[in-house]
Amino acid sequence: MKEIGIGMLGHSWMGRTHTLAFKTHSLYFETEYLPRFVGIYGREEKTLRYDAKRWGYKYATTDLDRIISDDSIDVVVNALPNHMHREPCILAAEAGKDVICEKPLGLSPAETQEMLSAVERNGVRDMMVFNYRWLPAMQLAKRLIRDGRLGRILQYRGLYGQSWLVSPEAPASWKVLKETSGAGVLLDLGPHAVDLATHLVGPISELVAQEALFAEGRRKPDGTWASRDELGEEFVNCLVRFQGGARGSLEVSRVSTGFMNKNRIEVHGTKGALAFDLENLNSLRIYDMEQENDGFRNYVVDSHNVGWSRAFLLQTHHFIQCLSEDRRPSPNFRDGHRVQLILDRIMQSAREGRWLSLDDIEW
Repeated sequence: MKEIGIGMLGHSWMGRTHTLAFKTHSLYFETEYLPRFVGIYGREEKTLRYDAKRWGYKYATTDLDRIISDDSIDVVVNALPNHMHREPCILAAEAGKDVICEKPLGLSPAETQEMLSAVERNGVRDMMVFNYRWLPAMQLAKRLIRDGRLGRILQYRGLYGQSWLVSPEAPASWKVLKETSGAGVLLDLGPHAVDLATHLVGPISELVAQEALFAEGRRKPDGTWASRDELGEEFVNCLVRFQGGARGSLEVSRVSTGFMNKNRIEVHGTKGALAFDLENLNSLRIYDMEQENDGFRNYVVDSHNVGWSRAFLLQTHHFIQCLSEDRRPSPNFRDGHRVQLILDRIMQSAREGRWLSLDDIEW
């Protein structure tokens, strides 16, 4: 067996989720690689040391350089807030370490281009966390579309809605403040919405978008007041035209009252259609025009119910397979950079109120 040293950046929800995926990988898959949990980085020393001990990391540190300079660490997983993606990923790549980065890859196309250049220049493996690609239902959806079971794709509809900013009393976390998130909902839920649309249907040729911010201000965690100018947008919707001729819509929202984590997609083609909802992630609804009965049928996608974290397990399996086969993971930083370019174009369209072409984006 070969060991791979893991350096985890971040010990909140996503750091925990990535740690779980590496810890359970060998329970689900035959593998020649076993993770060794070396170091975990964070900023709150007391809780960081507690988490490191219970998660099985050799040490905890508030010094990023200790992770970067540790020769026993082979893979750095960046699960830090958005504004802390760029520098650690570049430093890890320059130190010759493979890098896994949470979405969005960066705060701007300039940042993501720099990150992409760093991993490609240093020849390290890079993986982008677009975890919904890996759900069994999404893998089935991709196969059906790829194999032509839906015919020519005519229409795509994507909605990612949450409701945690409906209340005017909801606080301004780092995800809400433009300084730390880079924007609002668009750089939080938008990367998933854009990636799934392009992953399933293909390149987007042009788009038009609008955005909205409903709050006049919100309370920061430290008790100070964040003005409207400091807050990111809470709602974005976008009309898209795909290169293959299909039309579509993408919508992301933190003010979708009643939705906890509603990631819903529909794909409609000349031979059939499919629909998926994250709140019912164990099934894919499929319509086949050759069926005797009209309407969708519900297909269970796994003999045992799967959960949200299964996508991260399957993503980790792909990464370890790429280690074994000496190939680049997919999606990688090139995909993350492309999504960032599209998100930037969405923001520009919302500001200018007009259709914008994406023909200059390399697919």
